[in-house]
Amino acid sequence: MAIKLQYPIMTTHNNIVICHDKSVIAYYRIPNTPITITDDEKKEKHKQTVAQTVNKLAKNKTFDISLIPKDYLLEEKMNDFSKALAPNNRILGEALLAYSVDKLTQEMEIPYQFDWVIGVTLRKQDKSGPISDLAYERFSELSEMVANGIGYELQLEKIGMTII
Repeated sequence: MAIKLQYPIMTTHNNIVICHDKSVIAYYRIPNTPITITDDEKKEKHKQTVAQTVNKLAKNKTFDISLIPKDYLLEEKMNDFSKALAPNNRILGEALLAYSVDKLTQEMEIPYQFDWVIGVTLRKQDKSGPISDLAYERFSELSEMVANGIGYELQLEKIGMTII
């Protein structure tokens, strides 16, 4: 006997998903942050940023965080880079680029990087206002939270403050 599973998504619009249970989820993609192994200061700052983001998201109680692997397309990037090699060093440069691709592929199989995907369930907080106002207000809060979490600052024009 087979189990019939229902697909939970009813419809989507941009980054907003409406599920069959009438819940609304906003999804945000946060690109990979390249950090070198030796840059301890940047690693520490990134750890703090991630911790702050998760703490802010925890206030919402229901959220998803996923790391989505994205093919790095290393061979294609190296081929594009080989076009920039000086003509007198092209043969050596292409050999070194091919060697780098082979070694990285041996170590990592398929070189990839991760993008964060964050899904936040939007909750209706006030039953008296129009749904468009509530969605806009909640979207603004979440946008601010995500922006702050990845290191951006929001300027408040009315009173000249910076929210961090």
